[in-house]
Amino acid sequence: MTKAELLDRVAKSKNLPPDLTKKAVSLIVDCVFDEITKALKKDGKFAYPHFGTFEKKRRAGRRGLNPQTGKVIKIPARNTVVFRPTASLKAAVRRR
Repeated sequence: MTKAELLDRVAKSKNLPPDLTKKAVSLIVDCVFDEITKALKKDGKFAYPHFGTFEKKRRAGRRGLNPQTGKVIKIPARNTVVFRPTASLKAAVRRR
C-alpha cells in the first residue's frame, strides 16, 4: 500500500466525519508519523496496543567486503529501528 492509498482509505473510513478533506487526513497522518519519529528519538520506543512496538536499536560496527573490489571495509556502528508485532497482529495476518 502506498501513502496515497492509505490516505484514500482513511478518508473513506466510516469512523470519521464525512466532511473531512483529503488534505486534512494527510496532515493528520503526517502528524502521527512525526510524533512516532519524535518518540523514537526521545524515548527509543513507541508502542501501539494490538499493533506492535517500534524500538530504536544500536547495531555494532563490523567488517564487510566491498563487492566490487573485494576489499575489507569497516562498517560503522549505527542506530536502526526494529518492529515487533503483537500476537494479535500476527494472528490477523495469518488468517488472511
